Amino acid sequence: MIGISRTTGQMLTGWAYFVELASDALTTPLGSREKQRLYGSKLPSLLSKLNSNDTLMFAQIYATQTFYEPNNLLDQLFTVEQIVASRTDSGISVSITGEYQGQRTNFEVPINAA
Repeated sequence: MIGISRTTGQMLTGWAYFVELASDALTTPLGSREKQRLYGSKLPSLLSKLNSNDTLMFAQIYATQTFYEPNNLLDQLFTVEQIVASRTDSGISVSITGEYQGQRTNFEVPINAA
C-alpha cells in the first residue's frame, strides 16, 4: 500500500499510509464527495454540538461506523477493538485501538473545528 500524505506531500507506505487513510475518512463529512457519497464519516457534524457526554458517545458510534463502511476501505485493513472519544480545546479527539497486519496498535485522530 503506497500513497501520498495530504499534509506534507511525501510518499507514505504501510502503517503511516493507513493512519492517513483513516484520518481522511474520519474527518471527511459523509456525503461531501461528489461521486462517492458514502465515503466519510458523520463525526464532523458533531463539531457544532456541545461536548456533552452524549456527544462523545455519538462520536464513538460514528467512528465505529466509519471503520465498517466498505466505501472507506478501512474494514479490510484494520480490526477495531476499542474507540474512545474525548474533549479537546478545539473539538473532539478519537483514540482507536485495534489490529493491523496481526499486530495490536493504536492511533489518535483529532476532529477539530478549525
